Amino acid sequence: MSFIIKKDFSPSDDKRIIKSERDSETIAWVYPHAHENWQKDFDLKKTEGMIVKIAEKAVVIENEQIIDELASGMFKIERKKGTEGLKIVFLEGQSFNVKWGIPQEQGVLTKDNVQIGASGSLSISISAPKVFCLNILKDSIQFSSKEMRMQVLFIIKEAMRELSGQYSIEEIQKISREELSMMIESSVVDLLTKMGLSSEGFSLTGLGIPLEHRFL
Repeated sequence: MSFIIKKDFSPSDDKRIIKSERDSETIAWVYPHAHENWQKDFDLKKTEGMIVKIAEKAVVIENEQIIDELASGMFKIERKKGTEGLKIVFLEGQSFNVKWGIPQEQGVLTKDNVQIGASGSLSISISAPKVFCLNILKDSIQFSSKEMRMQVLFIIKEAMRELSGQYSIEEIQKISREELSMMIESSVVDLLTKMGLSSEGFSLTGLGIPLEHRFL
């Protein structure tokens, strides 16, 4: 088993330091598997330590079991039986904004079976890295902002479906935009929590109503 200890140190060779190679479009990056030549270039038994960059979080996995969660810093790896089964998941540590849109023709049904869409933005953060790894990342070696957007669309559509089924198309249009936004966000927050995410701000900027059903 490996022990990860927060400790400043001077590595003898920069190649012996585990660190992420995430770009701005990557939400999660798994060391060493996301590295193109990891099987040829990486010998984890020679690894001295790891760096979790500022604005990153990390989850330590050994033999497919999550054993630790780390904030930014420099860590020494003290080995007992090598690091053969070691993986590090580097995660975006700051909140990020996702613009979303559900076309009316692909939207959800109201109580009186009228299909509606919506658009807006959602600022989210990874609040529970272990839960995120278990429920979203799973066996993937990278997770992109595009994939996160697809997750967000799914979450918001589920929240809208739950809400819209309670109201007729006329009733929905009588609810103020601010109140409707808060109602959707309430359900979104619950769904995000199950995925290790939290809402830092939700906005509903547009509502797609078929022309023949616009009352207001």
